Order: sequence, then C-alpha cells, then structure tokens
Amino acid sequence: MEDILEKIRKEAPAYVHALFVGPQGNEFLNLWKSKSWTKDIPLLVAENMLYPDMLDDVKHLGLNLYGAMLWNPDIEYKINKQFVKKFKQNSGQSPNLYALQGYEAGLMFRELLHPLKKRHWDIVKEKLQNTNIEGPRGVKNFCSKRGFLTPDIDIVKTRTDSSGIYNTVIAIGKKMNSNVTTTLLQEEIDSGWVNPYLCI
Repeated sequence: MEDILEKIRKEAPAYVHALFVGPQGNEFLNLWKSKSWTKDIPLLVAENMLYPDMLDDVKHLGLNLYGAMLWNPDIEYKINKQFVKKFKQNSGQSPNLYALQGYEAGLMFRELLHPLKKRHWDIVKEKLQNTNIEGPRGVKNFCSKRGFLTPDIDIVKTRTDSSGIYNTVIAIGKKMNSNVTTTLLQEEIDSGWVNPYLCI
C-alpha cells in the first residue's frame, strides 16, 4: 500500500477515491492519515468505509472523508424510525445497509408468499414486475425493466474525532432513470442496469 500512496503523492490528484472492504479499509485510513501531505487531497471512500462499526476503530485519527450513503438510519421517516427501533430491540445492535436490504426483500417476499405457495408462477412474475413496496427508505421496487423506483442517496462529509463520528449531508444524489444512456443500457442488457444513480 505504501507504493500506492507514493504514487498518489507524486501525481497529486484532485481527489482520491478509496474502495476497500473490511480491515483493509481501516489499514488504508491509518496509513493515509500518517502522511502529512494527504491533508490537501479530498478523500472519497466506499460507503462501507463510512459505517460506524468500521470508523469506530479509527475515529481518533481525526478523519475528513466524503462518500455516498444509500441509506441513513437517522432520517425522520416514520417507517425508518420504526425499523431502526425494532431492529435494535431484536438484535441489540444498530442496523446497517445489508440488514435494511434484507428487510426490504422480506417486504417483497411477503407480497409473493401466497402465489408462491400455490405455485402460481405467472402471478409471481407479474408481482415482481409491478409491485412497489414502502420501506424505511420510501417506495421502491425490484424490477429494472420498467425502471427502478429507488430513493435518493445522501452525499456526505464525515468528520471524526476521539469523541465521535459526524455526518453532514452536503448534497442529494439523484437517480438517472430518465436518462437516455440509462434507458439504452436497460433495454440492451438482459440483466438490466444495476446502478441507477451514477453519482459517485
């Protein structure tokens, strides 16, 4: 990793986008912060690197990071507040994006359960194509052929110090469902278009 940082130092880019998972993310943040020259280069990170359970181990470094959050557990939306509260009660921990996505899939599965039990495959297919669910992030669906209904995402600046992790929403990322390029990709690729945002 030292080689990568040395290359960054020499090239002095306008910003760096770090995409690490697990312990490598914190290893990179420790190394990044140990270099005095990095203070002048904005650091964008993958969403998982902004998770509180990851940043908690390195918050003492006094980090300034930027990233996109597909879900903010603190939003003042009734269904979101209920989900977060119930998840904490049942598991003893705060939910993360993966728990949320599992919950959203469960909401969809609840709609499919009856026709699945009866093996009404045409109804299952129709429901997958046309059913919208209302979850903690708002209304969404699971069908890319008619366009994803997906919530906006928060572009955040995250600051840390030894006493905490502080997120400030600095912009809202909008999906590009009505964009000509996105529509073309949806129509030409059998699996559909998996990133309707294109904002990172």
